[in-house]
Amino acid sequence: MIKDQRWKRQLILGLSLCSGLLLVGCGATQPPEPEPRTDRDSLDVGSPNCQRLIVPVEARKRVSSWRWSEAKDRWVETWGKWQPSDQKTRVANADDCLKVISQVPKNAALPDLQIKQMHRCGAGDMKATGGDCFKIVNPAPYVHDFPQLEGRKLLVFPVITINVGAGAQEIIADRTAKDAKDWRAYQTFYTARGKRLGSVFEPSVTFYFAGDEHNHWHIKDFDDYEILDAKGEVAERAEKHGYCLQDNTSYGPMEGLPGVPPEPGVYPFDTSCGNGLKSALTIIHGLSRGWGDTYPTTLPDQAIDITDLADGTYTVRVHADVRNAVDESNEKNNTASMKVTIKGDEVTTHPSTARGGIA
Repeated sequence: MIKDQRWKRQLILGLSLCSGLLLVGCGATQPPEPEPRTDRDSLDVGSPNCQRLIVPVEARKRVSSWRWSEAKDRWVETWGKWQPSDQKTRVANADDCLKVISQVPKNAALPDLQIKQMHRCGAGDMKATGGDCFKIVNPAPYVHDFPQLEGRKLLVFPVITINVGAGAQEIIADRTAKDAKDWRAYQTFYTARGKRLGSVFEPSVTFYFAGDEHNHWHIKDFDDYEILDAKGEVAERAEKHGYCLQDNTSYGPMEGLPGVPPEPGVYPFDTSCGNGLKSALTIIHGLSRGWGDTYPTTLPDQAIDITDLADGTYTVRVHADVRNAVDESNEKNNTASMKVTIKGDEVTTHPSTARGGIA
């Protein structure tokens, strides 16, 4: 009897202590297993900048925590919020940059490509040609990319293609493998405020890698250089068949206008044309509004072979986008020309005969 009363007193004391929260774990189920190890997760969040063909990437990280659930009788994992970590970039691809549409949007701000007047060139070309923008090289030196021009008589001159339209001229192209030759090219359209509207497939735009002593991708047969005789017939045509459109020359009359980017433009050489990327799967060419692409006299194929051309007066003519491969606001102003007189290894320009082009 005494033992039973002692047991009852001990039980009552234990219950009173648990109700007073003096005993840890009283009335609670203890986890039968240790708490799981904390997990960590990471995520890369990219925001494509297709005009520069890069994707700024923000690396984010999060950490989990664990709590024991009596209802579920197990450990439950809870993830914390994503926290920013470091910044990096990656090359954009066609999936990042293309929203394929069937036709040019009505609200697209279209480009307008024109050639700068043939008697106007930059300071570097003025110096290289003695102030006339044209000169004759005879004989031409050996150049690795153009061995066929060695020893030939060349008429060299610069060409400046400028976009004076309301919007950017942009071509994005992709292919399925690094050795595939069949690129698929798309012209991308923007609003006047720079919102990307979509890209239209351009089947006549093709590409090749090489030229200019640079390792980059060219649009095949984009511009065309010709010499016309007195009858207006083509006497000679240039070796140059490829173009890498890029912003390297700002057009003074449009500087500061809405939609005209400041230095160094949107499509600089270091991020355009797949420079040095022979195995590239995606490339981009472009001319911003108010920007031009200068092909100077110093490039080895920036010339017309006139070895077999007799002395006389001729017309030099240049067409931009000769195949009408891209959509523009004006398709009829892409030509510039000027007469020159060739006598031996000397060339004389006639600026008063300059036609077409912009000042």
